[in-house]
Amino acid sequence: MVDWLLENKEWIFSGIGLTVFVGILVLIKAVFAKKNSHIDSPEKKTAIQVHHNTETQTDNSQKQPVISALTPKAIVKAVTSVPPLQRKDIAKHYQGIRVRWSGSVASIDELGDGHNVIIVLNSDKVDSRLIVFIVNPSDHKGLSLVNIGQRITVEGDIESVGHSVTLANVKLAI
Repeated sequence: MVDWLLENKEWIFSGIGLTVFVGILVLIKAVFAKKNSHIDSPEKKTAIQVHHNTETQTDNSQKQPVISALTPKAIVKAVTSVPPLQRKDIAKHYQGIRVRWSGSVASIDELGDGHNVIIVLNSDKVDSRLIVFIVNPSDHKGLSLVNIGQRITVEGDIESVGHSVTLANVKLAI
């Protein structure tokens, strides 16, 4: 082999030999890349991880809910940015996370049961991500005085996510 290299060194290291050598390397790389592409293909896997801790211990050993720093915009974007048939599974990762958000009241209407009110908030003026929840007015003093456009703060557990975020177990700060 060494003798052959010495005899053909001019040809090997000239333009033709170098071109053949580089071509062989490109082919080898293409074969290996093709074998590995099906493993790491973005079409084959979508991973969205939601890290949250729902409870922490206090000094008196009572469990207090942890409020997540997630925003309505981030949550809705994460759910609506995936293909439609994956959205339900992605939305499940957000269920039960405790959040506290402020927004302006977009609508407030009594439900047919006569005991509850549905409230829709815009999360901010620029990006009107909707926050939807149902409350009993008797549990929230001052709710009867709330007007459209008024800013309020809501704390609750994420119940569902679509193009809006629905909360359950709600506390209001009016």
